[in-house]
Amino acid sequence: MTKKASMGLRINPRLHLPIPNYCNPNLNYSHLGVDYLEFIDSLNSKSIDFSKLEGLHFHALFQSSEIGTTLLLDHVLEHYKTILPQLKWINLGGGHEFTSDNFNVNNFVKAVNNFQVLYPKIQLYFEPGEAVTKDCGEFISTVLDIIHIAGVNVLILDTSTETHLLDVAIVNQRLKIKGTQSESTPYFYKIYGNSCIQGDFIGEYFFKESLSLGDKVIFEDMMAYSMVKMTEFNGIKKALFTLI
Repeated sequence: MTKKASMGLRINPRLHLPIPNYCNPNLNYSHLGVDYLEFIDSLNSKSIDFSKLEGLHFHALFQSSEIGTTLLLDHVLEHYKTILPQLKWINLGGGHEFTSDNFNVNNFVKAVNNFQVLYPKIQLYFEPGEAVTKDCGEFISTVLDIIHIAGVNVLILDTSTETHLLDVAIVNQRLKIKGTQSESTPYFYKIYGNSCIQGDFIGEYFFKESLSLGDKVIFEDMMAYSMVKMTEFNGIKKALFTLI
């Protein structure tokens, strides 16, 4: 017997949060979800029949503390009072940094419980995503060459932002590298990949020790998205995976 699908609708709540535009589904002209003002207008005017709607989906957060979750729940309570009684579920999406040191679990639980007291028949769903893999996964690369340009040491690694580190190329994310620090040291390096793209730039880092040809450069906290985005651009092979 085939289980009947539950009809839901993704909404763009247009929350004002400090999210990079590339990852921000709250932009006014985002294609990710129906604009909440249009939805409310259609709901109030009854221009569209929503009688079969059973759920709402809000994927509006990005690396957010419990403050983002609370803002999202407050938004739901404020704007959807007319349809909440008929709903069976609400998916609050991903972007909740449950495992971050800055995430106040007690405040999160309080916000969720407050909602459930008002609407006990609505099942809340979360998509933990990156929070599950926080600080997991090391990407190990090797120093192929060290060149000196205008007094600066430049590392060439056997990896590439275009193939293995797309989070760097797309959202300009600064990656964690083992053996580096934010404070100045004598061992400053600009790090590049080995593809044909001049913009294959990984970043600038202060290392705790001098590097030599063949040394390993280990990127940390790499499990979440880099693993599934890898390509073979420029003939560079995908990385090998080892389960430890």
